[in-house]
Amino acid sequence: ELRLRYYVQYASDFPALPTSTQHPSFPLQSATFPFSTTTSAGNGVQKERDSLRRQVGQLQLERDAAKRQGAEAAKKLREELDALQAQYATLRRNLALQNNAFAEHKRRAEDAEAKLRVEHDRHLESLRKRIAALEQSKADLATGKAFQRAEIQELRRTIAALLLEKERRDADSDDSSAERARQQRKKRRAEPESDAEREHREREAFERMSGRWDAREKLRKKTPLERYHLQWEHLLSDLDLASLPTTEKDNLFP
Repeated sequence: ELRLRYYVQYASDFPALPTSTQHPSFPLQSATFPFSTTTSAGNGVQKERDSLRRQVGQLQLERDAAKRQGAEAAKKLREELDALQAQYATLRRNLALQNNAFAEHKRRAEDAEAKLRVEHDRHLESLRKRIAALEQSKADLATGKAFQRAEIQELRRTIAALLLEKERRDADSDDSSAERARQQRKKRRAEPESDAEREHREREAFERMSGRWDAREKLRKKTPLERYHLQWEHLLSDLDLASLPTTEKDNLFP
């Protein structure tokens, strides 16, 4: 084994051994040449040399096959490496595109959320202003209603005082008025009945038959002050200011 390794390592340094003593490298036959082909020792060396050459050739073939296999394996590895690098580059590009798309989507979502927040705040502020305006209108309406009630009460007191004064004056002139009425009735009886008087008499008879005369007589028997209070009570009972819409309130109390 040691000789084989030595020969494989230094085979290129040795020339081919001569097959005869007449080789050009050995022009003279020497009795002292240790590897003579005519002896058994020379035959053993020749066989060993041939065996070594065959082994060297086999080793070279194996080395060449190993080199080819290594080259093929390296080529496959390079191809796989190139494919993996291309796939890695593709994945990085896709990841960059996805990151850009996600960043764009996030930016748009944040912009939309900010716009929605601003719109919500603006709408809320508008509602607050409208509520404040409605509250102020309600307060102004209540103030106007109170002022109108005060004016109505003042007018009622003033008119009541005027009617009382009129009743006192009428009480003083009742006697003269009754006398004038009797004189007028006598005068009408003496004169022939006109068309207007006949129409008035017929309308009075119809009202007595329909029942309107009794209701009107009840109203006639009341004093002007009582009739005034009845009229106001009737108006106030029919008109409910609290139940009116805002527009009608504004129309009533501009």
